[in-house]
Amino acid sequence: MDKKIFYLLLAFTLFLGAGNMGMHLVTNRPLSDIAGPDLNADGVRDDVEAFIRVTFPDPYEQSAVMQYAKHAQAELLARDNPDESARLASDGRARGCMGYVFGNLDKEIAIREQMGAKTRDTLARRSAHDQYNRNIPGGVYGSPPETIDQCDFYQTEIVDWPTHSSRTIGVEFRYPRDWYVQERADTLSTIRVSNVEKQSELSDEALATEAAFLIQVEKNRNPSMLSLQEWYKRNLENSMSSRPTKFEWVAMGGDAGMSAIRIEVPGIGTIAHLYIARGVDIIEISYPASQPKFRYTYDLILATLNVAK
Repeated sequence: MDKKIFYLLLAFTLFLGAGNMGMHLVTNRPLSDIAGPDLNADGVRDDVEAFIRVTFPDPYEQSAVMQYAKHAQAELLARDNPDESARLASDGRARGCMGYVFGNLDKEIAIREQMGAKTRDTLARRSAHDQYNRNIPGGVYGSPPETIDQCDFYQTEIVDWPTHSSRTIGVEFRYPRDWYVQERADTLSTIRVSNVEKQSELSDEALATEAAFLIQVEKNRNPSMLSLQEWYKRNLENSMSSRPTKFEWVAMGGDAGMSAIRIEVPGIGTIAHLYIARGVDIIEISYPASQPKFRYTYDLILATLNVAK
């Protein structure tokens, strides 16, 4: 072989080897470098956290995005741990919380992509994420429930809330410490939960400042003990003065398998009604769904609600 060609091939081989070595050094950085600075040790890189706090001033949105960013950071650090990678892949709480808080799939996807780009902002971090994906065993991971109890702030919000238990009505729930609970047990047993002791007449002005969460037990409303779906169809579906704008089945706390029909009805604002069948009785829960100020509080009360059979 001509010496000139030999040396050219040798140089080219050394060049490729150096390139591969350099790529290996870049993509296999120590996990401490992948993690980056996290001075408050909350699991989110400092620059990512600063971006979230500026971009999402609403405290609940901020908490949901921080939860997602923490999960995204953990994926990178699971690069060398297949078991942890599999656990993270099966943990859908961060995505479930995002879906609950933002309530819009297109917006949720855009934020997830934005946070993914922020978290995986270097070749080494993108490589770590690629390895995380390779670690995940084959299988189908279902969509997580988009409910408030998927959110990290669920436990921190209710940590100091007192519990109200009613043996007469057969329900138990937690409520904000500075709110009022009033119970009346007669033909129509009622519990009212509000931020004011005496409620005003329902009006647009009252909706802006006063919470109104009601639990009512309509005794012997379902004497034939129909299924909830059949009871609703016979008694409510065609008898409402305003047609519901929303209808859905929701899972309730307490006994396994207990579910409710939830509808939203226009009026002064939009009122949400939940119906639960319990023997011959019907439990109705109602609250204004058009009160953004109290949206999370209502949902937190509902998430802690246990209904005895």
